Amino acid sequence: MDDLTQKKSVAEPISQPLKPWNHIIDWRIDTSEQTFHCEAECCAWFGFDLSPVPLSRLIQSVATEQKKRVIETFKQVLTSGKEQFLRCPILLPNHAFSLVELYVEKISAHELQGTLTPLFTVTSQEEVAQVLYSVFENAHHGILVTDEETRILACNRYFERVTGYLRSELAGLKTSIFNADKHSDSYYQALWQNLAEHGYWTGTILTRTASGENLPQELTIQRVSVGNGRKFYLGLSTDLSAHFERINDNEHGGVDLLTQLPAKDRFLSLLEGLCRKRSKVSDTGCILLAIQPNFAEQELPDIKRAFANYLQQQTNAVLSGYIGHNKFAVCLEFHHPQRIQKIRAIRRAIKLFFHAFKAADLPLAQALSSGRTGVSVLGLDAKTSRTLFSHANQALLEMHSGQQNHISFYDHQMHVQIDKKKRLEELLIRCVKEGKLEVHYQPIVNIHQWRVEKFEALCRFPPSLSAEASVQELITIAEDLEMIETLDQQVASQALRDLPKLQALFGEQVGISFNRSVHSSVSVDAILDQSAFLIDESGVAPHSVTLEITESAYFESEERHHHALNVLRDAGVTLAVDDFGTGYSSLSYLKACHFDILKIDRIFVSEIKCCSNQYRIVRSLTELSHQLGLKVIAEGVETEEELEIISSIGVDSVQGFLFSKPRSLQSLQDGAFDLQLLHQYRNKFGAKGVIAELATPATPHLDPGEPISLAHEYLTKEDLNILPVVDEKECVGFVDREAMNLHLTPHMGTDTESMKEASLWNKRVNQVMVTAFEEVHWQTQLSALPSVINQTEAFPWILVDDQGHYKGLVEMHTILKYLTQQNVYQ
Repeated sequence: MDDLTQKKSVAEPISQPLKPWNHIIDWRIDTSEQTFHCEAECCAWFGFDLSPVPLSRLIQSVATEQKKRVIETFKQVLTSGKEQFLRCPILLPNHAFSLVELYVEKISAHELQGTLTPLFTVTSQEEVAQVLYSVFENAHHGILVTDEETRILACNRYFERVTGYLRSELAGLKTSIFNADKHSDSYYQALWQNLAEHGYWTGTILTRTASGENLPQELTIQRVSVGNGRKFYLGLSTDLSAHFERINDNEHGGVDLLTQLPAKDRFLSLLEGLCRKRSKVSDTGCILLAIQPNFAEQELPDIKRAFANYLQQQTNAVLSGYIGHNKFAVCLEFHHPQRIQKIRAIRRAIKLFFHAFKAADLPLAQALSSGRTGVSVLGLDAKTSRTLFSHANQALLEMHSGQQNHISFYDHQMHVQIDKKKRLEELLIRCVKEGKLEVHYQPIVNIHQWRVEKFEALCRFPPSLSAEASVQELITIAEDLEMIETLDQQVASQALRDLPKLQALFGEQVGISFNRSVHSSVSVDAILDQSAFLIDESGVAPHSVTLEITESAYFESEERHHHALNVLRDAGVTLAVDDFGTGYSSLSYLKACHFDILKIDRIFVSEIKCCSNQYRIVRSLTELSHQLGLKVIAEGVETEEELEIISSIGVDSVQGFLFSKPRSLQSLQDGAFDLQLLHQYRNKFGAKGVIAELATPATPHLDPGEPISLAHEYLTKEDLNILPVVDEKECVGFVDREAMNLHLTPHMGTDTESMKEASLWNKRVNQVMVTAFEEVHWQTQLSALPSVINQTEAFPWILVDDQGHYKGLVEMHTILKYLTQQNVYQ
């Protein structure tokens, strides 16, 4: 088949008007003779003078970009014997072409045959021109064509009308002229990455018009390659400016498309930068307004966009954003020279903002004046941008619908919920300053050896706080108050001091694990350096310490901190990714190998079932982590059923209420955690390094008296090959697909099933099961596997304990996979 591309002498094409061809064409190819055979009338349609013709002549008729694909298809069919379909354009005489569908099948070692079905044929150059013109100058979509450097070559009239540009003005310019300066850099990077990987991109985007207006469009960009190696980009766009309801509350690239304002996350990022800059100027401050205008429902999209435009263009706002649910956030600046009181400057800035709306259209002015506004001031009630945003929204939420005053300051006339948070903030500040935090410890159990390998140190609060809010709520408040760094340090210091006492109770192998949050104004590098200092100052061996960093926390701050991480690792500290799956859920940072442990969050462990999506996720994460050299800890294990499945998947350690809830050191010293529990689980689930590890995980088993319909259901729906039959804890046989098929007919389970066949479903499992099988003790060491193979005759192996009770089964493919991985045969 390598000769397919060889050139041979070809017959000159017959020059005559092409007639449309709508029939299915039968053809045959002889690769040994390099010939193409078809009926005479078909040859004329192709422009061949007779049949057979050289195969190379057929290949030359295929459009250049598709030649390779056609040849590859022929080769694949010859090699595999599997039939294939493909579509490609065929070049015909007199500048005509046809889009055809080829069906290809193998009939001998050197012969192919099939059919060719014309799908769409253009019979003349005039038709080509008319089709191209009709598509290009359609009245519904804008079309823009650029070269591979995105220099503009052409556009249609629809595009000119919508954008306000003429083609003559655009020719030779790059498409960056349409950049609305609204979307983030990462948005455009993702766009071009998708184009590079897949050849297209589709989505909603803001486009800058000739008038400077930003237009929402649905855009598809397609990369087009032609035979001479040139590449183009084809853009097809639809104007959405008349369909605001389609883009209402729709965010793309950090921008709300309807209002064209930064969405919540991007607004917070911009606000943080603005506050940081203003904090360096002593006589300048920031005010944040959280605004919920009272929009008329019947004209919501139009008035909402008009309101956003007015915010940006006609007010003293230095930063505006849309935070969802018809709410806006506006940052104002105020200047307070020493001779002017700060409170007066704040009042002046807010008054100026509201006064600007007096010049607005009546619907906009009424929407603001009858709406609600919450106010927070940096330096007064908030010390960080995060707290500033939170306080403004809290002030907005505390306002009652019947309240006459439509403006509420965070620190004045607060709602009950806000009062509660303020009270908690005060209690938390006092608690941290007075060192009244408590540290509780939860064991992390190594299920290879069934012993405690470390304790996680967890922050707990005194009753005055814990009675009113959850631990997570209080942690969030600490982050808002910029106290999380102090809180973490207190917990880590106490945990390091308590480690020797924990080791005295549970063994020298026990280590300590604690969290460090990076939701703080303190840099990540500073936090990591501080952790290293605490460990060094404590005198604890670094290899006994694990530092946990929450996935969403660390990786939102970009990966600029590898050096600090590596310093800790080089010293012997273990690094863990905590709560994996609850944040960015990106695997890229695992690939960089800056971590040693991955902790799978409880959301994937809770109520896990065999073959469920949760099961597949945990299994895949575990396998991937092990391939990357990471150990895996499953968090939140609360039931024996969860432990059994998690253990069978192959995680290294587990943590959860099944073993112990977090306990104070005193409780642990008083025996609150019983090590005997681990011995019980070791006896029940077995140790590692034994043949039980190779058992098919979480295999359901059958009762001898159950119907074969149940066995059929398991084997059909689940990823299973064998079902053990267990009677009073002892395996008495098994049912596999082969055994089932011996007792089924082709019509069973179909519409043609007879009554007699239907009755077969009630046949009992003990009537069809295989009773001859090999038994192997479930705690047999894996090192003895070659000997076991020599002593047994067939698979599956039924695993049993000392009492002969069923403990699992091992299939042949599992043994082969294990031996291959262990390089037994090398």
